[in-house]
Amino acid sequence: MKRLAKLICGILMLTALVFLVGCGGIRVVFDIGDAVLISGELKQTYKDGVEIIPPEISKDGYALVGWDGDYETPAEATTVKPIWKKLHTVTFDLVGGTATEGADLTQSIIDGEAAKAPSVTKEGYVLTGWSADFSAVTEDLTVTAQWTPVYTVTFDLAGGIQEDETPLVQTVKEGDAAQLPSVSREKYDFVKWDTDVSAVTSNLVVKAVWERKVLTSSEIFKEISPGTVEVNAYRLNGILYSTGSGFFIAEDGTMVTNYHVIENTRAIEVTLSDGTTYDVDTVISYDKNLDVAILSVDTKGNSVPYLELSDELPEVGDAAYALGSPLGLTGTFSSGIISYVGRTIDDAPDVSFIQSTAPISQGNSGGPLVDEHGLVIGINSASYTEGQNLNLAIEISQIEGLPEVNLTPEELFQKEGTLKWYFGEKPVSEGSTSYNGQVLESGDTVSSTISTQEDRDVYFIEMPQEEAAVMVMLKADSLEELEQMYLLPLLSNSPNLNSAQLITEEYYQGAIGTDNEGEYYFLMLIYLSPELIRQYDYVGLAFSADSRVEYEMFMLAMSEEEILAL
Repeated sequence: MKRLAKLICGILMLTALVFLVGCGGIRVVFDIGDAVLISGELKQTYKDGVEIIPPEISKDGYALVGWDGDYETPAEATTVKPIWKKLHTVTFDLVGGTATEGADLTQSIIDGEAAKAPSVTKEGYVLTGWSADFSAVTEDLTVTAQWTPVYTVTFDLAGGIQEDETPLVQTVKEGDAAQLPSVSREKYDFVKWDTDVSAVTSNLVVKAVWERKVLTSSEIFKEISPGTVEVNAYRLNGILYSTGSGFFIAEDGTMVTNYHVIENTRAIEVTLSDGTTYDVDTVISYDKNLDVAILSVDTKGNSVPYLELSDELPEVGDAAYALGSPLGLTGTFSSGIISYVGRTIDDAPDVSFIQSTAPISQGNSGGPLVDEHGLVIGINSASYTEGQNLNLAIEISQIEGLPEVNLTPEELFQKEGTLKWYFGEKPVSEGSTSYNGQVLESGDTVSSTISTQEDRDVYFIEMPQEEAAVMVMLKADSLEELEQMYLLPLLSNSPNLNSAQLITEEYYQGAIGTDNEGEYYFLMLIYLSPELIRQYDYVGLAFSADSRVEYEMFMLAMSEEEILAL
């Protein structure tokens, strides 16, 4: 009986449920409490094919995170309530920075969740963090950007080269260290960087500090020999007049020597250590008092090795080295020490000399005096023969600021050339006025007068016995009188004009010049080859003029050594 009653009761309940579903479905109620309904229905019926859509609601200061019951597939009538979480406001203060476009600087964050940091920049600064943690927000926050200054560190290699890939311009945070590049420089040792970069606090330009390598004597010779030259200077007819030394100071062929090496010369040739020869085409600058000349060599477009100049004076006791061509011995290298700096002498009061014990001989003049680094400190100039180890070089700084003249060697000779004046050594009172020439001794001076155009004054000296030249100097009262005189160089086997032959132009050369007192003279050199000496007994001159002229004439037979000493 009881069992039957339970069965009947169950059937009745199932029947009631089926009735309810069949009549209207399951009721779902959304209890939103004190929230505000924005849209949607708070009471909805669930049945087959009908979707339950929760209403859109809001509550100030909160975020809806769900509902506390199943409203999508309820088994029975149900009431669900919203689940709220607190909202927090996170504000990002950039402290002078700038956010990228679209960045959200004020964010509403659900309790316990993270805010999103904006992308920001600030000129001269790097963002190193924020003032508060916003990875799990539990309250309203104002988060301040934390900036650290950044500085530019620039490395100046000062002539060196970089050996690695470290940036030479770096952006470094305040207090951090810059990364040092690896550098090297030919002929120098790296000493240090001139500024500490271990804790940077400002923009910096950091310069490499180098120290010239101290070279051995053999290294110095190899360093300076290619740029040191032998200087050969010539007068008339290609006759070598003087030999000295010099050195290039630029790859274009600019060189330095002593003025006295090129003084009174008309052509200059330089010979490099490898035997290459070039001509000097221009005297750029010179100073007779300083005894300095700067020349331009025609290198035919070739670059030449050159010496570097020191910008510092040596100290007493420092090593010194000299290179040149003393007595024609090309490439002679000597060494010593600096014994005095800033020496002056009575004969050259305007010159500041470096005195050293490095031997200097004739032919060394114009060559370089260098220090232990191979840098030129002086121009070898003079040596005291009365003492030992008393050698002078002109301080190299004295070539600075010399005015440019840009003359050819010939133009310099015309401007500055002077010759020794020989008149008066062996006077002869009156000259010949007939075709029978007057025989003079070498070195005689003749004073004479040509009265008419028909007059001929003829003079002979005996032919020298070895290769030589005859120098003739002719002086009149004025340039006009000199220019109207005619001079014929002669060769003969007897002192007579009628038996004489003219000397061809290839054997003589002449020019008008002035002496130290400004008086005009005519100078002629007659070259006597061994062949001419064998064929003839006399060398002579015949004079005539367009009108009356009073003159003095000097004849002197000279050996090659005597010509070079002019």
